Parts: sequence; C-alpha cells; structure tokens
Amino acid sequence: ADVASNGNDSCDNGEDTSLTLSDFSDLVSESMKSRYFPAGKVLYREGDRGDHVYFVDSGTVEISTEDGFRTTVGHGATFGEGAMFDPNAKRSATVRCKTPVHAIEVSRDCFVRYMNDGDARSHGLHLKLRERNKARKFGRAGAVLGQRKDLRRVDLEKGERLNDDDAVYLIDRGSIDVCTDGDNVAFSLGPGDIFGLNSIFTDRTHKEQAVCTDPAGCAFRTAAPGDVRAMISAAPVMQESLQELFLRREIRRAIVTKINKSFPSAESLKEAFDAIDTDGSGGLDKNEMRELLLLLDDSMSEEKIEGAIKSLDLDDSGFIEFDEFKRIFSKKDF
Repeated sequence: ADVASNGNDSCDNGEDTSLTLSDFSDLVSESMKSRYFPAGKVLYREGDRGDHVYFVDSGTVEISTEDGFRTTVGHGATFGEGAMFDPNAKRSATVRCKTPVHAIEVSRDCFVRYMNDGDARSHGLHLKLRERNKARKFGRAGAVLGQRKDLRRVDLEKGERLNDDDAVYLIDRGSIDVCTDGDNVAFSLGPGDIFGLNSIFTDRTHKEQAVCTDPAGCAFRTAAPGDVRAMISAAPVMQESLQELFLRREIRRAIVTKINKSFPSAESLKEAFDAIDTDGSGGLDKNEMRELLLLLDDSMSEEKIEGAIKSLDLDDSGFIEFDEFKRIFSKKDF
C-alpha cells in the first residue's frame, strides 16, 4: 500500500509501527530534501511510479484511492514507502495537499540502499514497514466495504453468537472473539474489521463461531458473499489484501487446532512456533506450513499454502523466522 501513517494508525492494532526520521538517523543529510508544497498540489496519483518517501513536518495531506478509500494525515505522518516495496514501483493512492505542506523527501535509491544495508536495525525496520503496509491494506478493505449502502444491520448482546453461515460481516461497534474447536479463541476483532472471509475464498461455511464479548453489545453490517466478490473483483489490490488476511487467519486457526487451546499471548508465541518447527531449524519451511494447514483443511491447494507462507514471509527469504512470526502474531486483534 502507499497510504500514509502516523503514530495513531488504527490498522496497527497497538503495535508500534510508526515511522519517523529518527528511524533513518544513519542516512546522511544530503540524502534528504526539504520540500514545500502549496495547498491543492497533487504530489502523485494512483498508478504513478513512486520514487520518493515523504515525512510530513507541517500541514495536512489527503490520501484517496479509486475504490473509494479516503483519509487525511498531518504532522509526524509518513507516506510513499509502499511503492518502494511494490514489484512495479506503483503508487497505490493519490496524495493531495489540503493545506500548505512542509515535508522531508527521501529518494528511492537512498531508501532501498538503507533497507538493504544488512544490519539488524535496517532489517528490523524493513520487517516493520512491510507489516505496516499489509495492515494498511487490510484496514482499507474494511473502510471501502463500509461505504456500501445495501448492508443489513445486525445487533448482538454480550455472549450472543453469530449464526449466519453465509455472510460477510463488518464490525461497527463492540468486540468479538472468533472461536474454533469449541471455545478456543483463534483471534479477536473490533470496529472496522471484517469477519466471514471463508464465505468469499472457500466453498465451506464458517467452522468458527463469533461471540460478542463487549458488555455494551456489538453491532454489525452484513453483505452477501456474492456482492463482496463482485466488489473486490473490480479492485485487485483489495482482493489480494483480503485473501492474504484470510490466509493469516487460517494459520491462526490451524495453530489453535494443533495446540488444542486458545491462540497464545505474545509472551508464549515461541511455544507455538516451536510446535510448528518440527525439525528445530528455527525457521518454518513450506513442508512444515503444509503439515500445519492440512490439519485445518486437508483439501487446501498448494497455491493457498504458498500464499499463506508468503503472507508471513516479510523479508521474502522463503522461510518464516520467529522475528516475523512474532511481529505478525503478537497482536490479539487481527
């Protein structure tokens, strides 16, 4: 994704994924340019080639996409780094200055060189940025779905369960626990999150149950799977991000099935990782991931297994290291 973020990015679910100039303190000052843009200036458009990353020092910019997503960010925000990770270097949003803006500009060459430096700090920052870009895409899909006018309202009280096995849900209020294998919790969701992706990407109905856990109750809007499929088929970026989110949730559900208890807390993730890492190599390979996922669905295709691995492999090494596993799964919300 190429939308912006600041320290309050709701898609990050509590993890510190904000990016500031201090993260690039090793860059020489000559690599950064101070830029001033007037109100109304379009810095780039969706589909353009992306050659710079920006840090907002003052002013406000609006980020919008062709599928209807729109947000604004200001001081402390960063934007533009998504194109640095895109294979085609394409911008995934349009950015326009709502007010006069002062920003620090970093070139693609400088940014990529720093990301590929090879030391622990740059590697950690690389993983941080890759995961944040994925989180942004997930949040963008929910925001676009919420703009539909044909969604049906559903309300639940605390302790009530969703019982419609063929619908997609957008959470407006409250929180839910998604359970599998009895009462074992695979993940938790809150406002803006989507539930029911099984009905879009598989032929099976929900095997998990969603339970409202908010004392004040929960409110949802629902859409028919066919309507959602039609919507995302016209938006490849959204389709790709929702499928990746679905596969990550499948992994969580498979882990819960394997360990036969609720998904572990951040402090206990190593135990879950080691249970999957059957050869003790310290990295999860394709065979180990296949074995895990087939516990959940013995008909899962090789394409989906490879997609699941790719969704966790933030550095494209072909293996899932514990640092990546922890960065993704240390959050309760998903």
